[in-house]
Amino acid sequence: MHYMLPRKRAGEGEVVEEESENNNSNIKDVTVSPPIKKHRISTTDAADLTADNKIVTTGDNSSNYSNTCVDEPSVMASRDVNHNDIDEDLHSRQLAVYGRETMRRLFASNILISGMQGLGAEIAKNLILAGVKSVTLHDEGVVEMWDLSSSFVFSENDVGKNRALASLQKLQELNNAVVISTITTTLTKQKLSDFQFFYFDSVESLPVEPLDPIDFKPLNNRYDAQISVFGSKLQKNLEDAKVFIVGSGALGCEFLKNVALMGVSCGSQGKLTITDDDVIEKSNLSRQFLFRDWNIGQAKSTVAASAAVSINPQLKIEALQNRVGPETEFVFNDDFWENLTVVINALDNVDARLYVDQRCLYFQKPLLESGTLGAKCNTQMVIPHLTENYGASRDPPEKQAPMCTVHSFPHNIDHCLTWARSEFEGLLEKTPAEVNAYLSNPSEYATAMRNAADAQAKDNLERILQCLEQEKCETFQDCVTWARLRFEDYFVNRVKQLTFTFPEDATTSTGAPFWSAPKRFPRPLQFSTTDPSHLQFIMAASILRAETFGIPVPDWVKNTKMLAKAVEKVIVPDFQPKEGVKIETIETDERATSLSTGSVDDAAVINELLFKLERCRNNLPSGFRMKPIQFEKDDDTNYHMDLIAGLANMRARNYSIPEVDKLKAKFIAGRIIPAIATSTAMATGLVCLELYKVLDGAHKVEDYRNTFANLALPLFSMAEPVPPKVMKHRDMSWTVWDRWILRGNPTVRELIQWLKDKGLNAYSISYGSCLLFNNVFPRHKERLDKKVVDVAREIAKEDLPPYRSHLDVVVACEDDEDNDINIPQISIYYR
Repeated sequence: MHYMLPRKRAGEGEVVEEESENNNSNIKDVTVSPPIKKHRISTTDAADLTADNKIVTTGDNSSNYSNTCVDEPSVMASRDVNHNDIDEDLHSRQLAVYGRETMRRLFASNILISGMQGLGAEIAKNLILAGVKSVTLHDEGVVEMWDLSSSFVFSENDVGKNRALASLQKLQELNNAVVISTITTTLTKQKLSDFQFFYFDSVESLPVEPLDPIDFKPLNNRYDAQISVFGSKLQKNLEDAKVFIVGSGALGCEFLKNVALMGVSCGSQGKLTITDDDVIEKSNLSRQFLFRDWNIGQAKSTVAASAAVSINPQLKIEALQNRVGPETEFVFNDDFWENLTVVINALDNVDARLYVDQRCLYFQKPLLESGTLGAKCNTQMVIPHLTENYGASRDPPEKQAPMCTVHSFPHNIDHCLTWARSEFEGLLEKTPAEVNAYLSNPSEYATAMRNAADAQAKDNLERILQCLEQEKCETFQDCVTWARLRFEDYFVNRVKQLTFTFPEDATTSTGAPFWSAPKRFPRPLQFSTTDPSHLQFIMAASILRAETFGIPVPDWVKNTKMLAKAVEKVIVPDFQPKEGVKIETIETDERATSLSTGSVDDAAVINELLFKLERCRNNLPSGFRMKPIQFEKDDDTNYHMDLIAGLANMRARNYSIPEVDKLKAKFIAGRIIPAIATSTAMATGLVCLELYKVLDGAHKVEDYRNTFANLALPLFSMAEPVPPKVMKHRDMSWTVWDRWILRGNPTVRELIQWLKDKGLNAYSISYGSCLLFNNVFPRHKERLDKKVVDVAREIAKEDLPPYRSHLDVVVACEDDEDNDINIPQISIYYR
């Protein structure tokens, strides 16, 4: 078999389409000109072809082929595809990995998948989520019962149906823009040539023998294939497992699919709990397969759980909408954690991972950890007493740019976008929210400000007064005026003041040039209604300002000429620089300049501001409230990113920094984490391989694997997990996994004696931040015969929660030679 691309380029020759004679096929026969010069590549090289090449992907049913042939040079597919039709809200995370050009080529691909069992279905899922617009499915076989445990597209109702046809509707739902066709008969030479990229030297048909490794018995049941690999004992463990999946985003949904297919938590003793306090956004749809566009705004965990049950109706699942943290320990209490078999993290932030890690450490539960970043993924197995925990090693924190750099001396677009995001939130979210806080209860708010009597209170009141008095908007023209004056303030006046304070020839205290790299000397902009980017900024700013004041937005704002006329009505005051203004900076000798502006009686200023605010409030309509705007990056029609990109790019012009388009601005300001479905599928697949080992039990540390992979290189690195550090005393040893338990509601003296029997001399006992006992304080001897729990209640001044049956104490101990010994945390059970 040979592989070739059509030589057709846009505008060359003619493409003729004829309806296929095969009634079972939805594809069309496409005829193009003969191929031009070809070179041969091996099948292992085929994955390196650029996305504009037509691709043949073999699934479960296909044989291997030795040679592939591709045209040189490659051309775009002849299918009529709108290359500019990229939904950037849907594919934002994928665009952050590939970029627009590769995405357009991906969209133009026309792909045939031969074989629609587990492997074929998984490939189809990833391609469709990636945005491929045309996929043809081929399979002559019918759905068997055992297909249900290896493919998410089939249900029991599909048993006996043709696999390609049964896959059609489920796959179509993943992306309703995709065109899916099916072939249910043998792939002949003629049929493949219809696809433009096949021809054959010596074969008349493509072999489609089933790739069936299980040949010693018929496969009639859902888990026959899996049982034949792992045995019935492990299958029973899978079904009775009590699993906790934390998070139901891209990773969480892929985990749900996998465990549903594996039969996890399907037995009478099993239970799967999934939790996520987030709702579905549009950008979630392109990274997983459980959500649909009509689910947007609904709770992630609830929708994901329902979809997982549709894959396997036997799945026993509970969906919660709680964030996992200290504040929800009444939900995820001791009983909950103690009854778990394994925990799977599907989280997107380090703090949450560290908390779950500590809970698993405390209750000695296996934690299967994974993460992705673009084409990269990693997995880490955290197994009680065998491996170190997740928090044992930490990446260094990311360096943050100094505030003075962001506010006055940016030298890259990231600084400009950080500033723009901050200004957006300050103007449109924080200030309106502060206004509403004042208007909701003026007297209480005033009392709080007087009690605070600090610079922050004064700043809050000044912003409220400015918003309701000097910059109050009643008509849309007022909003345009506000936007035009903001432009002047940000990109003209502030720059003039900065260069007045620090002229181009300014020097530091050491005599070095002040404006030396990385500092860039800024120059003010000259506003012009003929500059489209200036008007775009005014339009976005005025529309959002109107939204905060509840002012209707007129249609004429989107008319360039009419908007320009409205802007020209604005009177812009001349700028006069101020003497003695202190601007935050860090000199090249790393000494910060003074930011003080002299002593001010903040209390007197606060009282004056409150008096003015009261007078201003009396002139407002009854019940007046503002509408704070919370930044939302995934709605391309809300003008949020238009304003942030405008703010950042105008500032970039001030400092001669290269500007970026709105998509790039969204990646940075929206803090979009690059993500693709393939790295997600790989990470979860690797974790589920380790899950088999965890549930099988009694495995050594050498049996487990941590993985780092980069699909773009490609690089795949697997290693044994690192064992935990072991501490020893006498004949005892322990690790971070150990927690010593003392039951029977002991007294302080009994706790000390219990440790004495281990050769440890306790001299201090603490509960949280409270010191319960220390032998250097004579009065503490009165506590020796009191119950530890009673001393904790007395000293901590708090009631222990009813869902807790023990308290944890930290005991400082010495050996007989007065050497400090770090012992595990001790749990005192009092119920």
